[in-house]
Amino acid sequence: MFLKKIRLLYFRNHPDFEADFQKTNIIFGPNASGKTNLLEAIYFLAFGRSFKTSLNQEIISFGKQFAKIKGEIKKGEEEFGIDFLFLSNQKVKKSVLINKKPKPLIELFGLFFVVLFRPESLSLVTGSPSLRRQALNLLLLTLSKKYAQNLVHFSQVLKQRNRLLFQIKEGKRDPANLEIWDHDFVQSSLFLQNMRQKLVDQLNQFLPSQLRLVYHPSPEKDFFKELQRLRSKECQLGFSLIGPQKDDFVFEYQKKELASFGSRGEIRQAIIFFCLAQWELYRKRTGFEPVLLLDDVFAELDKKRRGLIKEMLKRGQVILTATSLAYLDAQMIKQSKVIELK
Repeated sequence: MFLKKIRLLYFRNHPDFEADFQKTNIIFGPNASGKTNLLEAIYFLAFGRSFKTSLNQEIISFGKQFAKIKGEIKKGEEEFGIDFLFLSNQKVKKSVLINKKPKPLIELFGLFFVVLFRPESLSLVTGSPSLRRQALNLLLLTLSKKYAQNLVHFSQVLKQRNRLLFQIKEGKRDPANLEIWDHDFVQSSLFLQNMRQKLVDQLNQFLPSQLRLVYHPSPEKDFFKELQRLRSKECQLGFSLIGPQKDDFVFEYQKKELASFGSRGEIRQAIIFFCLAQWELYRKRTGFEPVLLLDDVFAELDKKRRGLIKEMLKRGQVILTATSLAYLDAQMIKQSKVIELK
């Protein structure tokens, strides 16, 4: 898998930017020159979303009415284009085109895959469960169309069930009406949780023996019984208390939860290994090597962990950013395409 070319129009601080890529690429420039914004645009090509914001209006350059991302990708013998168009009216509208044809976002998943590592990635260990659920979802959406379809279905069921629970709380509906949704809610929940558990088990195969991901579905067991037990409380509160939307997984190092007992260096190392595990799993499942995006990772790493990053540079296409070339050895720079932003 290879990103051949990208063009940005009015995307954040890039009024009109174009670049061709080779196997190893260094995006070099001072802070606020748009290095991370470029990686964000590449991330959009894979997942249809930003890793920086949930607000699409932030994507469009100030004072402009639209933004575009145009990517050209080679995957085996196949070459195709992925374009995103953001239109600013009262509400920003996002459209995706595959080979210049409008497509629903769900058709994007599986075409192109990237693995991202940046200093903020440490929040995957220390941050909220929603960040970890998102990480599992993005990988599964890319690997399984069936998971993507079931996640969409579950989201619709959850929305309807929560609406009904709120109406019950307000005294407008009878709790007996929940039975209509509960069977579908349980079945779709168990499907997603089973897929997530299998994914975690597969990722663990590529992690060092001392580092483990431990998945915690909600609830841990007896889904239907727990749903019945919580029925009155859900009706009082007006929303669902269990289900995949409450799942989590944790990082354990030497059988201790890393978020509570790990040093910053150990957490950073765990995230590097997690990125490598995603890369290896995707290659094993699809036969294609994902693109690695590394955002200013050398500045904060000690010599040992810089060595891990340099191992990552041997894997497929790499696009990394740096504010200084001093952290990169001369041989790496010589073998890379250096793109300077000012």
